[in-house]
Amino acid sequence: MVADGRFREDLYYRLSTFPIHLSALRERADDIPVLATALLARMVPQRRLALSGDALSRLGQHAFAGNMRELRNVLERATLLTDGSTIGRDQVELALAVAAAPRASGPIRPGTEPAVSNGQRQQPGQELRDAELAALRAAARGHEGSRAELARRLGISERTLYRKLRDLQHDR
Repeated sequence: MVADGRFREDLYYRLSTFPIHLSALRERADDIPVLATALLARMVPQRRLALSGDALSRLGQHAFAGNMRELRNVLERATLLTDGSTIGRDQVELALAVAAAPRASGPIRPGTEPAVSNGQRQQPGQELRDAELAALRAAARGHEGSRAELARRLGISERTLYRKLRDLQHDR
């Protein structure tokens, strides 16, 4: 990339003190179960979530272009969509579908205009907020306990849950 002029040479030398080659996650599908389990334990330690065999199989089939960050994002979405203690294939499929949703004008970069949909400008980050609200809506719809239990299950504070539920009401 330095030779092509797509990466700063001085920055390359700062970062390449001790180069370590690590294959892309899509080339290491066998590592996904261990990585996903470790990520879940860090993200929501109070829930003790597990991935079903079908969910792990589906994650292993996905070509993770974003490597660990993409895997973490998919797992985070799946945890929001999961009611019990096991993340199933359906939750993983939905989490992957949200990530693959087509964008009107591609990724938003600094200095670019927000996406336009139906003649109205979409605010930066609106797609992520919409996905989060959809996941919250699905989690709340299937929950029969208290809001404190729902917040604990989602791995967020009650205050954050109340704010998000308020946003959900304004969205209607």
